[in-house]
Amino acid sequence: MFLRQLCVRIVTGLVSLAAAATPGNGVTAGDSYERARTALEMPLAAIRSGPSDVGEYTCIHEGPLIHYNGATTLQLVNCLLEAPEDASRLVITSAGGNVDLAIFAAHVLKARELDVEVVGLCASSCANYLVPAARRVYLDRHSAILVHGAGGPPDRERLIEALGRSGFSETAPNFEQVVQDNLQRTELTYRLHNNFRREFKVGDGFYNLEDAWTARRALGQGNPSGMIRVDADALRACLPQVVLVAEPPDLEGLQALLPGYNLGALSELRSAEDVCLH
Repeated sequence: MFLRQLCVRIVTGLVSLAAAATPGNGVTAGDSYERARTALEMPLAAIRSGPSDVGEYTCIHEGPLIHYNGATTLQLVNCLLEAPEDASRLVITSAGGNVDLAIFAAHVLKARELDVEVVGLCASSCANYLVPAARRVYLDRHSAILVHGAGGPPDRERLIEALGRSGFSETAPNFEQVVQDNLQRTELTYRLHNNFRREFKVGDGFYNLEDAWTARRALGQGNPSGMIRVDADALRACLPQVVLVAEPPDLEGLQALLPGYNLGALSELRSAEDVCLH
């Protein structure tokens, strides 16, 4: 409880800075960096909570702004649903999380015609679903949208291999039930994802990144974080329905803020005509 109260006070103190940090309005590089650093240092930004864990997020409603720092859980959905009618922008820091609830949140975002402003990081399910559902996306020099692709249809052989790597043996008495339960969940998530992709007209290249991984390996970059940065060119190509307001990234500052992430840009790993396939 004390940690959450402390984080609420910190975020409240950042509200005026966040409101002033829209790209292009003269916010200084130092203020931009400090805002991202503070948001990313909160324990809330990491994926540590389950779908209904109430201890790992912060939600603040301040005038037209909805501030959310945390995973894409039920708390994000509630934060959007409980926002005042005049709210117009979600200011978010998130490393992603639950796919089903991120898609739920994306539909709320779309229905309310909200903009999205990224502070520091919007990755995984945050990037996959909230960004495509936004009316406008604001991205300053010290913020990054990172994707890692999306899961495919159920594959029994790959699932069994993954269970084996985790130490779950095929000789376990409940092995087959675990396999079937996982295949069912994978099928449901895959259908939700595909429905979302069609409804929001997201280019295939935003989710299918096999060619980008191949290009990265050819450059000797490896894939330590499993993420690729969606730069402005790639985002505009993959999500033409979203208005992007972005500053040129400060890659040195971003690398300091996001150690361990390879921040190579998606459009640098594909030819211009194939940056996002539709």
